[in-house]
Amino acid sequence: MPVDLKPNSRMLDTALLVEGGTEYFDIWEPIVFPVSEDDTVYKVTQTDLGRLDVIAYRYYNDPNLWWVIAHVNKIEDIFEEILPGTKLRIPSYSTVRLILNRLVG
Repeated sequence: MPVDLKPNSRMLDTALLVEGGTEYFDIWEPIVFPVSEDDTVYKVTQTDLGRLDVIAYRYYNDPNLWWVIAHVNKIEDIFEEILPGTKLRIPSYSTVRLILNRLVG
């Protein structure tokens, strides 16, 4: 299935690679954060609009991990897709640390 990007997506200028029928962006190999019973489903509030960094700080004590939430929820445009009532899967901190340590490791 071809990638369909919105006109203001942060990925517009990123090379799209195809390997074995899977499309992914050149910035990294696809990272998988497996679903876990320790994950949280978070319902976005009015004060969260476009602020994945605030949500990441709340769950990971690190606003720089906002991209994990965006990646897991396949969010391309935080200002159009992070609306009140939107439900987001927040991977557990232990899962995120494990995956990131493997990548750096």
